Amino acid sequence: STQTFTVTVNSTPIVPSIQVNGGAWQQTASATVYAGDTVNLEGQLLSTGSWSWTGPSGFTAATRVINAVPLRSATNSYTLTYTAAGVTSTQVFTLTVRATPIIPYIQVNGGAWQQTASVSVNVGDTVNLGGQLLSTGTWSWTGPSGFTAATRVINAISLKSATNSYTLTYTAAGVSSTQVFTVTVKSTPITPYVQVNGGAWQQTASVAVNAGDAVTLGGQQLSTGTWSWTGPNGYTAATRVINAIPLTSPTNSYTLTYTNADGVTSTQVFTITVNSTPIVPYVQVNGGAWQQTASLAVSSGTTVNLGGQQLSTGTWSWTGPNGFTAATRVINAVPLASGTNSYTLKYTNTAGVQSTQIFTITDN
Repeated sequence: STQTFTVTVNSTPIVPSIQVNGGAWQQTASATVYAGDTVNLEGQLLSTGSWSWTGPSGFTAATRVINAVPLRSATNSYTLTYTAAGVTSTQVFTLTVRATPIIPYIQVNGGAWQQTASVSVNVGDTVNLGGQLLSTGTWSWTGPSGFTAATRVINAISLKSATNSYTLTYTAAGVSSTQVFTVTVKSTPITPYVQVNGGAWQQTASVAVNAGDAVTLGGQQLSTGTWSWTGPNGYTAATRVINAIPLTSPTNSYTLTYTNADGVTSTQVFTITVNSTPIVPYVQVNGGAWQQTASLAVSSGTTVNLGGQQLSTGTWSWTGPNGFTAATRVINAVPLASGTNSYTLKYTNTAGVQSTQIFTITDN
């Protein structure tokens, strides 16, 4: 008689371990690391059997432990095979490579590098951008107007608008990270100047003048950029200085706009206030000499003429007792009732500013 005995040998489970940068071994089959990290892989120590590895790009090894494994892509798979008594077991190790954060730096006008991704500068400033120094990987830049570069640092970047964005990309082990740099160009402040009647320039944006004064407005001298003006009644100009501006109302506003070389605009409002023109009162009695006064007592039946000083421009108007009106500078033989008679003279200058003078004639 016969009896067959069957003995089956189980495969030996592989206990996976991973070591990163010489640290403690971790009993795991997967790890997330940075590009440039040193990664070692192994199965548990066994006294018999043989080991073999396969991995990316045709990688092979016949040891239990493999050191400093190549990390060439975002996800790297290595397979360990153990064979004992003709029975094999396998363990897959998965190493994921993180993107490497970019630490942004900005340098302005050759000063200290600042660890920041954004900065505000003045027109004409020299700005350099860069990421931290890394021993591996590649760098690339994109920016305004099709700008590209393949260096870690870019110098004297072009600033052609109010806000300029540059993007730095770092690639290592096939994994990319990006950092956006934002460089904002400040507007250029306008320093206002006003000149009245050819006198000294005054550093101010507002002034009160008399009707007929010649007023000139301007901003400080700058070597680059463009200027433009707007004002009352559709006024426009494209110069830094405007001369003998029209003053057609009591308050006249003119706005100066400066656009610097980077296309950033600033504005300054100039306010020119026109003073009222004082009326110098005169009274003439019975054809005699004109007296510089606004009040007088006369006898009944006296002929009285009233007027203001001679002015070459503007308009005059009178009101008086019993609905009296006139539109001349001088009124002759004014009606006088017994007692106090008040006549009011109004003068409106060329800027539309009005002044008044009351004349009081007492009829004794």
